[in-house]
Amino acid sequence: MGTLLIPTDGSQQAMKAVAFAIETAKAFGDDLILINVQPNYETSNVKRFVSAQQIREYSDELATDALKEAVSLVESAGLSFQVMKKTGNAAKEICEEAEQSGVRCIVMGSRGNGPIVGKIIGSVSYNVLHHAPCPVIIVP
Repeated sequence: MGTLLIPTDGSQQAMKAVAFAIETAKAFGDDLILINVQPNYETSNVKRFVSAQQIREYSDELATDALKEAVSLVESAGLSFQVMKKTGNAAKEICEEAEQSGVRCIVMGSRGNGPIVGKIIGSVSYNVLHHAPCPVIIVP
């Protein structure tokens, strides 16, 4: 019995990971933490046109939308869970949350970009896999 951290961006791959985490949590009696990490939109150019409050509201709205389906699935399963909304570098924030919360495992979807595109734009799952303080399950 422990806690599973499930990063989600609302994508089909992320929902597969949520479904896998739900089954795992049921089998082992785990709690879940659903996390969404939004990029930091508070750049000097953006702040010239919109307020910091508007940026935070926009980021929160995007996170809520990305988490909506995952929250619905976990609620339907009747499992205990928390929701986290973070801003910054996704891989770094996921790994930090895993360490701070002392999770047993991170369960996340693979984006499926392939090796070339993944190298060019980077891969959150690749970076989490190599920097996480705990085991990581990548659901294809």
